[in-house]
Amino acid sequence: MKINTFNSALIRVQEIPEIVNGVVAIVEKHNPVTLGIEPIYNLLVDNQSQLGLLSVNRTGHPLTGSIRNYRARRNDLGKAIVIQLRAVEKANVSVHQDSVFKLKPLISGLLMKINTVNSKTADSNTGVFLSKLAQSEELRLAATDIGIDSIVEEMKVIQSALESEVTIRLNDQSEQRIIREKELRKSTLKTFSNLMKAIELAMLTSEVDYTSVVAELNQFLVPYKALTRGRSTRNTNAAIDKETVASSTTTTATAL
Repeated sequence: MKINTFNSALIRVQEIPEIVNGVVAIVEKHNPVTLGIEPIYNLLVDNQSQLGLLSVNRTGHPLTGSIRNYRARRNDLGKAIVIQLRAVEKANVSVHQDSVFKLKPLISGLLMKINTVNSKTADSNTGVFLSKLAQSEELRLAATDIGIDSIVEEMKVIQSALESEVTIRLNDQSEQRIIREKELRKSTLKTFSNLMKAIELAMLTSEVDYTSVVAELNQFLVPYKALTRGRSTRNTNAAIDKETVASSTTTTATAL
């Protein structure tokens, strides 16, 4: 008996866990020791244990501490703005009342809980707050009037540096995830392929009956064989269409 094979290059990363989980469950049921394939089976089990780590960043990024410090300082500035607004409002000096009236909804809505909301919300709220001020001269004048303009300027500097480092960290983590996916995908599919070959070789020399395990594996792998065959056909047709278009364009250009 032959085990269903397919072009592993056409298997997508998100499909690998379900393939590995299914194969491991089938082989485990039939006892890999009895089947004489325990070493290569254990390698696949080891790969299986790592599949859940594809989307996890296991190592701390060098900018994480700096980002944490920027957020703490930014939050302190946000609280200082809230405190100053409350102080001016409580003083109830008539010349400042209009400025308090204009700024209070913005400050209360975006900065009042800056130290208790999650970091992403605080980042977003601060960005909106600074953007609203940047877009309105009336609000900027009000900020100067109640004495928070210097705090706002420092907050702008801190927020800009914070956003820059968060972007760098996200890009680095994305690149690291892609590298991990490629490495794990390659090693897992290679181990899977070697396990299938080990079973087929064992059938030639062992007295154990492999009929049942091969039948179950084939039944399980049929959908993936059909899936990759369909992708291969689509890729071939797409390549033919591309060549046809290129040939047609060249012919037309030559005719002109």
